[in-house]
Amino acid sequence: MPFKYEILHFNQVELHLIAFESFNPSDYFNHLTSLEFERFYSIHSKLKQQQFIATRYLRHQLFGHEHIHYTEIGAPFIQQEGYISISHSKNLVGIAFCKEFQVGLDLEYISGKAKKVHLKFLNTLEKDSFDCSSDEEMTKLWSAKETLYKLANRKGIDFKTELILAAEKENCLSGKIIQQEGHDLVEIYTFVHQNYIITLNHSKIVHVKNLIPN
Repeated sequence: MPFKYEILHFNQVELHLIAFESFNPSDYFNHLTSLEFERFYSIHSKLKQQQFIATRYLRHQLFGHEHIHYTEIGAPFIQQEGYISISHSKNLVGIAFCKEFQVGLDLEYISGKAKKVHLKFLNTLEKDSFDCSSDEEMTKLWSAKETLYKLANRKGIDFKTELILAAEKENCLSGKIIQQEGHDLVEIYTFVHQNYIITLNHSKIVHVKNLIPN
């Protein structure tokens, strides 16, 4: 069995993870729905094929053969279940599940990639508040902004000006999502798990409406 399965709990959020070694995807075709075979054969990268299979294997442990649907903006959902979020990076895939509120999950392998492009996603205050020379810290911030993007529930977002992070306490960041009629506030939990950054919200989003002058 190439899969190592574990479950982590964060308040009302369950995080289901599978780490995998290289494997033959066809050995696990029984975990795909009929609609998923066509999508599988459109994937040409072996690693991405393995990620696809591992995600459906994980889905199967949670929800059986219920199909993963996607909204117009690409957010996954399973009918008649709670809220889910899916992420993968290299040889790790995860599904976050919450019955009570929307959840966003991001997995990132720690590398120098985020540090090299941090000027593209951090605003001036964020650059002054965090260690931009750290691969780990920049990966955490990129991962946190990816989580905010998933929670924003819309496309065309400027990561620098509409997704805003501030340090809160150890392993926690306060996140703000600028929306048309106000902003959303959410606490982001981010931590190191082996060689990966895992980021998710474990509490409900609070929406604050813009004040309308009399």
